[in-house]
Amino acid sequence: MARQRRSARLQTREARLKLAPRAEPYWYDLERGRAIGYYRGSSGGSWWLREYTDGAYRKRALARTDDKNDADGDRVLSFSDVVRLVLRGRNQDHDEDPARRAVRCDLTVEQALEDYLEARRVRCSSADLAKDRIVIEALIVPTLGDRRRSDLTPEERHRLRHSLFGKIVGDLTTGDLRRWRDSRVPQTDVRELRRRSQATANKLWSLLRAALNLAYQNERTPSDQAWRRIRSFKNVERPQTRFLQGDDCRRLIEAAEPAFGRLVRACLLTGMRLGELLALTVADVGPDYLTVHHSKTGTSRRVPLNAEGARFFQEAIAGRSPQDTVLTQASGAPWSAMRVSRALRQTCKAAKINPPIQFRQLRTTYGSLLLNADAPLSTISELLGHKDTRMTRRHYAHLLWDKLKETVDERLPKFE
Repeated sequence: MARQRRSARLQTREARLKLAPRAEPYWYDLERGRAIGYYRGSSGGSWWLREYTDGAYRKRALARTDDKNDADGDRVLSFSDVVRLVLRGRNQDHDEDPARRAVRCDLTVEQALEDYLEARRVRCSSADLAKDRIVIEALIVPTLGDRRRSDLTPEERHRLRHSLFGKIVGDLTTGDLRRWRDSRVPQTDVRELRRRSQATANKLWSLLRAALNLAYQNERTPSDQAWRRIRSFKNVERPQTRFLQGDDCRRLIEAAEPAFGRLVRACLLTGMRLGELLALTVADVGPDYLTVHHSKTGTSRRVPLNAEGARFFQEAIAGRSPQDTVLTQASGAPWSAMRVSRALRQTCKAAKINPPIQFRQLRTTYGSLLLNADAPLSTISELLGHKDTRMTRRHYAHLLWDKLKETVDERLPKFE
């Protein structure tokens, strides 16, 4: 006997009447590529059908609902009536049209990810795309390739066992995707290791979900229900808590070779991201400010400079053409993320800063130094290019706690 379709929201008239009226029908996915919709209007409800045919979704009204009148099997249908109608229509209309079914189910996960990278090409750097491609090939759709399975490490065998390579996007279930995501988290009683693994799994899931959503928006797959139900792991992100003091900053600049020292100093004077600094041209340097045209948030902004910063950048652009890059290596070649990372490790070792910092911690050091000098949180948020103060508050939560404690100690009167 075929399984009876049920929907808690649409099954009965009592449940349907609890739904708020809205412009879009309430949809119930009956099968891949077909959904039944319930539209509640001011004069009563109606049943709708949404089908994926010829590469696009099409909607049409079917009948009135039995909200006010009993179902008659013709113009007024109950939920079970409309399910039978749609399934009967499927058998009559589509059995002779295999081309339509092929359109709905030929997209694989790796093809969806490739389409996503191609769509990002117009707004992301080649370095970011290359980094995402490495992550995709290693952790989302790894393959055996020319290697023998016996040559793989246990971790590589684990990744291969849970790979999504070759899976059809339209055939994915919520369980498939949840099992893949959970396979990124090892079974361990070490809470910190589990937290870090869950944070990494969230990043991988965000990348995969973006690719699946793009496939759905481009009408390459009939439904997004399988991944809409999956939620990221909660409370696993940890804010940056390590910042340099003023003496550490000066020691780092002095230990660096001149070209890299200028890059470090520029970050400490502006709080700009590495990509923003490397994209800076002579034309972007004003008398006491810098202009960031392409930021991570997609907006442009001005970064003010103090007297030291203004002198530093004016000296850096003296006698150069407007289109020249301000911060380059000693040879004049542009910096790469890899060269910056290597130079920073060597500089930290020479400056006796242990463990070595990452370049982004120079940016957060800029904010921490301002916060310790009693700069308002909203001002720091603007300077760092955050969309709002929530990100700023997250990064500097422990420093804000220190400020709160200091305020209580200094300003709360004594009652002894």
